[in-house]
Amino acid sequence: MKRYGIVAVALVTLFLMAMISGCTGGAREVEYCYECNENANWRYTEYCVEGQYSELYCANPCISDADCDLDFWCVSEVDVGTEWTTDNRYARWVCMPEEYYVGKLAVWGSAYDCSPGLGDECPSDMTCLIDDTYNDEEYFCSDECFTDDECMTDCCYYVDTNESYCAPYYPYCD
Repeated sequence: MKRYGIVAVALVTLFLMAMISGCTGGAREVEYCYECNENANWRYTEYCVEGQYSELYCANPCISDADCDLDFWCVSEVDVGTEWTTDNRYARWVCMPEEYYVGKLAVWGSAYDCSPGLGDECPSDMTCLIDDTYNDEEYFCSDECFTDDECMTDCCYYVDTNESYCAPYYPYCD
């Protein structure tokens, strides 16, 4: 019985340490891109990205959803003019509010296999897609679509005649 208690305490301690060190990413709505902060610690750096109604966000970078606050997802967005960097207009992986994406026909890459039951699964209303065209497999969480205009990325990729999903514009619709 004592052994299980020690294991439980160790697991809770590890979980708390992970929560303290990770889950620090979010986004805040701003009026201008120059309000985004550059920081020596990448977790607190902010990139300027555009929201669904052309509002601007200063958003923290991320590698996976674990880097983001609760109710934020790690997604790829286009940098619309971060003032402190010279390489704007690049795709940035940033933490964005979950409600921004729910029901909006979105797609984003997953750092790990997003298949159900593997720990990094897609939200229940999205489908995990795997592109194994190249040497490395790429995983995407995606919504079904019928036309390019429905997708936030302006790219509805036809897998076959019965299935089509929102996809990253490049390379699927470029």
